[in-house]
Amino acid sequence: MSDARPPLTVIDAERLDGAVTLLLDASRNWSSPDREGRLAIALQVSREMWSDVQLALSTRQTSLPLEVKNNLLIVSVYAQGKLIECEQMPSRERLASLIFMTRNLAASLREWRAAA
Repeated sequence: MSDARPPLTVIDAERLDGAVTLLLDASRNWSSPDREGRLAIALQVSREMWSDVQLALSTRQTSLPLEVKNNLLIVSVYAQGKLIECEQMPSRERLASLIFMTRNLAASLREWRAAA
């Protein structure tokens, strides 16, 4: 995690969407000569984002309800495992599960904030 980024005070659906965009780009360009570079960037951004989510949850820097925080912590640990799998054994299928999870979390956060 880079020290240049400000501390995460909210878990941001737009940041999740940004990670999804990079992951989708890597998936859509799987056969391109620059696949490894695209994938590396997408995985690095995703790793930093999920680490920041965990940091926000562990330092209580978010206003989410406790149940949501606990569920999000479980999802973030699972996502970190998926990131490791994607690095060690890259495949579009592994990437797709990470995309699906991240995209659904962003949508869920938007719904929760709209209902709050």
